[in-house]
Amino acid sequence: MSEKMKREISLTVLFAAFMFLQFTVLALGNHAGEGYLSTERRELVYYALQVFVILGFLAYAFLERIFSRKKYFLIVSLALLTAGSVILFFADKATPFYLIATLASMPCLGYLGGAVYHRMSIETAAGENTARSMGIGCAAAIAIQFLLQIQWGIMPLLPAAMLAAIGLLAYFLLQGTAENQPGAQKTAEKTGPRRLLFSCLIAAAFLLLTGFYNGYIQH
Repeated sequence: MSEKMKREISLTVLFAAFMFLQFTVLALGNHAGEGYLSTERRELVYYALQVFVILGFLAYAFLERIFSRKKYFLIVSLALLTAGSVILFFADKATPFYLIATLASMPCLGYLGGAVYHRMSIETAAGENTARSMGIGCAAAIAIQFLLQIQWGIMPLLPAAMLAAIGLLAYFLLQGTAENQPGAQKTAEKTGPRRLLFSCLIAAAFLLLTGFYNGYIQH
């Protein structure tokens, strides 16, 4: 197997892991407030969750620009999201504690999303075929999440799959990007505007996609 194919597979797995994690965490978060909040207030909670995810994206954009040791923020986000996911699986949904844990998990999810989208835009600008990786990865994430959560209900396989997704995110995000590969730095330096364009298009397209999927199909 060539190095290019290995890199495409790794990008596909990275994107599938994040999309699966995002769909699942957002779906679990939709149960926040059950049993003690009115329908109207639960709607407000739903929109608040989306705002918290967006704040996580913005936090990544801000911190990525001003701090050199970005890996520490990724590790903290992964650890907090892992803890929040455990709570979402095992805590009583009809309690304020579940709501607080949900709200606390969303910025971490958004921060990791910012890291993933940034990684994909860097790889695209450096010449990698990320369109195929993102398409296959997203399709695989939706299929797995549908089977494990919507079709079969919450089973032991779902938390195990979530932990595996978090582990894959940690592994791939803490690795080097295509810019670090021999001969790629010069190409990446010439494509700053192109990278910005891809970043905007990727973020906009997948925010729309996940908003539709989560809001209309699940919510």
